[in-house]
Amino acid sequence: MSATADLQTAVMRGQTMRRVPGGVATGVLVALFLFALKGAVSAEPSWPAAAEHQEAAAPKPGEPGEPEGPRVEAELVGWTAFQSGLVSLRLGSPLVLDAHWFGLDGTDAGVLGLVWQFRRGGLRILPGLGWGVVEGGSPAPAAMVRWGFDSEAWISQGTLSLALRAQSVEGAEASHEPESPVEEVYGHLLDGVHVSRVVGAFEVGPLLEQIRYREENEWKGGARLAWRAGRGLKAITQIVAPDVEFRIGLSWEVP
Repeated sequence: MSATADLQTAVMRGQTMRRVPGGVATGVLVALFLFALKGAVSAEPSWPAAAEHQEAAAPKPGEPGEPEGPRVEAELVGWTAFQSGLVSLRLGSPLVLDAHWFGLDGTDAGVLGLVWQFRRGGLRILPGLGWGVVEGGSPAPAAMVRWGFDSEAWISQGTLSLALRAQSVEGAEASHEPESPVEEVYGHLLDGVHVSRVVGAFEVGPLLEQIRYREENEWKGGARLAWRAGRGLKAITQIVAPDVEFRIGLSWEVP
């Protein structure tokens, strides 16, 4: 009986010894978990402080390091009577290459030039010089300026191109006849000038433009509606008068 009791006692001691490491490991894991949880809870108040630090470190509008304008801008709007297009490439801040194209009652005109971007907060002004050409007319140097303003509630844009010397162009009434009259015109185009209210994913507001080529000097006004489809893409609708024109198009910006 004594031997049997001693054997049972030894077995129980062995089981206890085998259980001890498992208990120790579990205790260590629980201790580590509680320590990590305590560290996370104690670190939680520092998150707002970190956010405030990042916000304070973010550049203010107009300060050095402010985000540059879009790297690529493209827009094409029109219908049968009028078409306008823009392609803008940022060559290196603040130098930008701008190309404008206008289709005017079957007559194409375009301006290609370099502009210099001035940026202050949501306002961008891009003046520069270019070379203007018009179908049936002589080329000429041109001054050009484009502007834009973008905020949470408002957006405004516009483009002005002005010939710096008179261009010889054929008269509009007989532009394709051999003996059509020739005129000297300082052509200019004021295109896509609008101030729009941002309402959710939409932009809506008045639109103004002026076209001066050949004998025409025409002002038009109307309305613009744009839908922000996401990723810099917009679907655009325009309606202008007095000769009512309905136009549709797309605008795309790549940051």
